[in-house]
Amino acid sequence: SSARLTPSGQKLFYPVAVGTVDQLIKAALMEKYGLLRLLALLGKVVIIDEMHAYDLYMQDMIEQFLKYCGMFHVPVVILSATLPSVTKGRLLSAYAGFEDKKKQYMLNGLEVEYDGKWNMQSSYPLLTMVSNVDYGKTIEVTEEIFPASKKQVYQYEMVSISESYIEEISALCMDKIKDGGCLAVIVNLVDDAKELYRFLKNKVDSGTELFLLHGRNTEYQKEKASDKVKKLFGKDRSYRPKKSIVISTQILEQSMDIDFDFMCSILAPMDLLLQRFGRYRRHGSQGTIREIVDVSDDKILIFTPENTDKPTQVYEKEIVEKTKGILKKNSEKILHLPEETRTLIESVYGNHQRSMKDAKKDMKAQERVIPTPKSRGFLYYEESRHLQSALDTRYSDMRTYDIAILPEEMINQLKISPSLELIKEIKKKHTVTGISEYRLKKDGTWIFSEADIPKSKLLQDTLVFQEEDGVVRGDEYQMWIDKVYGLEVNRIENKPVK
Repeated sequence: SSARLTPSGQKLFYPVAVGTVDQLIKAALMEKYGLLRLLALLGKVVIIDEMHAYDLYMQDMIEQFLKYCGMFHVPVVILSATLPSVTKGRLLSAYAGFEDKKKQYMLNGLEVEYDGKWNMQSSYPLLTMVSNVDYGKTIEVTEEIFPASKKQVYQYEMVSISESYIEEISALCMDKIKDGGCLAVIVNLVDDAKELYRFLKNKVDSGTELFLLHGRNTEYQKEKASDKVKKLFGKDRSYRPKKSIVISTQILEQSMDIDFDFMCSILAPMDLLLQRFGRYRRHGSQGTIREIVDVSDDKILIFTPENTDKPTQVYEKEIVEKTKGILKKNSEKILHLPEETRTLIESVYGNHQRSMKDAKKDMKAQERVIPTPKSRGFLYYEESRHLQSALDTRYSDMRTYDIAILPEEMINQLKISPSLELIKEIKKKHTVTGISEYRLKKDGTWIFSEADIPKSKLLQDTLVFQEEDGVVRGDEYQMWIDKVYGLEVNRIENKPVK
């Protein structure tokens, strides 16, 4: 019964469902009732967007999911503007069930041999279609090259930043919009985004509108902030501010049809930088500062840390260094996209060797996925005794938690009757996901006490705390959810600004 799944898992049983990739991944994890998720997808078409955005840990899980899709003939559409060919090859191998080498398959009507690598086109843009899947035996592949809908030239400048990079970035941001216009600043860390927002809030003039986008907030507040940014900076220029700065983490680079006059970004892997560039002057100049002021000589600023790895630490160092080297080596500091897209991506990822961290991610993922399907068998239940109640879909060296901060009346409702409607409201408006353990512990000890409520299956992955006057208080620390900053954890002497 689908009732055994959480509300998010039950979405998969709807005729049309829109959700996160995590909900798909859970169908391939050693979780109780995960089989229900697989069954819910039979007869549907699965669409996975922004495939390039997932790290190796998530890719491994997606590959295992694709193996079952291939075996059950579930159609899958994978979208990405910057997918490395090696990743594309792994996804194709998973869907086809090509675990062993020396397989025959059809490519554009001709029979060719798979020997561990796919004989694919390197053109861009490119559509690759797979049909007639005989899982583990053979498939048909058809590729179609088509012209790009738009070509653009991007000028960029590498700007060295030091340990005090928040202050340095702030000064450059304010200089960018001194005469007006809309600026996007993309950083890699939530803490950097929040610190930069706080710093600029005290520096910009009253005519400058400031926005903050990051993932460490409730689903409701994230949607609200994203919707506002889409409205203000989309194709319709009716609401476009005259002078503004949007500070964002990677959220801004993914599936947002928005347009900025100016852009600054912390150094990131090449594929992600190209995604960020796509939000720079995406549409025509009408209704923007570009229509009335000549800013054609403007350059995208790429902030390059010289004395610290902190701003780029969420990404593998070798990939970041390769990206930096390629961008610096380009003497003209100009990129022609999409003509150079494939070359730029493959120059970073083409000969990449997996690091120790990659090996850890791979090992952790393999421990958590269900057995690989066989072409004529289904082994899910052979390992049923090992199924767990919940597993992380995101990799972290430290355990992460979902945090719900609730008023007393909601705590009392949970004690009396935890209805599905109440759980949905808690998950959407009062819960922040993916909080690292180090934010909740001091010297290995929890700094806040959980609320005394019965453990609900629907909240089994969530730590629930009761607030008083909007704040959860411990002996030394306090915690609350701010509408803009999201989850905040500070010492008691740092009183929250309500």
